[in-house]
Amino acid sequence: MNKLYSCLNTEQIQKLQTIERIKSFQPREIIIALGDRNRDIMVTNSGEVEIISTDIYGNEIIIGILSKGDIFGEMNFVIPLRRTATIRSKTFATITCYPYQELCQLLVQEHSLGTQLLKTINELQAQKMYETLKKYINS
Repeated sequence: MNKLYSCLNTEQIQKLQTIERIKSFQPREIIIALGDRNRDIMVTNSGEVEIISTDIYGNEIIIGILSKGDIFGEMNFVIPLRRTATIRSKTFATITCYPYQELCQLLVQEHSLGTQLLKTINELQAQKMYETLKKYINS
């Protein structure tokens, strides 16, 4: 299930679906590059994608793997920074993209959808922070 839908009712999901763009990526194809200014939110529909950074020597580090239903790009939707990691398809993957401008327009028109969507993003960010802390505490 698309985790972006987790706090939305059926009507809100249908409204959100009106702006969805489905994109396909071959293995090792870059979806988002480190430093991009793109602010779209994306959800993995199928396949796996890697979250990648580099160490101080320029060596690639795989920070995590995302699979069906996982969201990425939501941090840049809320905070207008350059992308903080590269996202690359590990396998053939399909991604649902929620274009920033269209999503903002929709949220201005649909206040309750905006409230619920930001609640979902907040909960997902909290969960990601918890998982990251747990990983480092247990290592």
